[in-house]
Amino acid sequence: CAVKVCYGERPSLYTGYIDELSSEEAVSEIWMNNAFAFAAAGHLLEMTGVAHRGEQIASMVLDWNNLEHALSFAMDTTIQRVWGSTTSFSSFPCNASELLLSCLYFVIGNISGTIRLDLSAKSLSSINRLPTASEAPSSRSRLSRIQFGELPVEDGEPISKQDSLTSAILFSLPFDHVKFILDRVPTNINKEIVKPVVQERERRRLRILNALKSTDSADAQLHPSLIQEESIHESDGRLSLERS
Repeated sequence: CAVKVCYGERPSLYTGYIDELSSEEAVSEIWMNNAFAFAAAGHLLEMTGVAHRGEQIASMVLDWNNLEHALSFAMDTTIQRVWGSTTSFSSFPCNASELLLSCLYFVIGNISGTIRLDLSAKSLSSINRLPTASEAPSSRSRLSRIQFGELPVEDGEPISKQDSLTSAILFSLPFDHVKFILDRVPTNINKEIVKPVVQERERRRLRILNALKSTDSADAQLHPSLIQEESIHESDGRLSLERS
């Protein structure tokens, strides 16, 4: 499809294509992969319009099944250098692509008042802000991490896949990205989730930091996400994420 553009077809005519498949998850992933392939072809052919059209299609087909894949693609520094700045906003130190913004707003739009954070959700390796470290499994149970005033999830009430993925994203994203999300959720939700999100992010940061220090790894001293502490600031009835 990208080659057709070389012969005069407009990039905007590309809408993606998909084979007939029964699985909704498979269809979702195929749509996203087709969009990424179109964007990659645009880069290879040095045709910015084609690359951006692929990004636009990816934003249009974004859903829970391909959200992690889209985030990983959008946050790839090589891709961001290729596309350059398409959209800018003040809370980021750099410009963000349309796809990255779509992913972040998708998360914001799907964080409702009924969200239950999954503290056991594993960090997403594709977007993880922290380096990896070999460490013994934590002996701390979910119950041991409950703060005063919190109630544990009752047996028989599993956390939804969407809430687990949202939790993993909030725990994994770099500081600027997760701050962008938390600053834009409704105030009632902001007060509910900012504190436990920051506490869990800090718990994971310190766990990795201590594990790396025990092996004298240079990452323990050089990785910015490890050495910068995150905290909570309250202003005008809202909680926000800060770091030092």
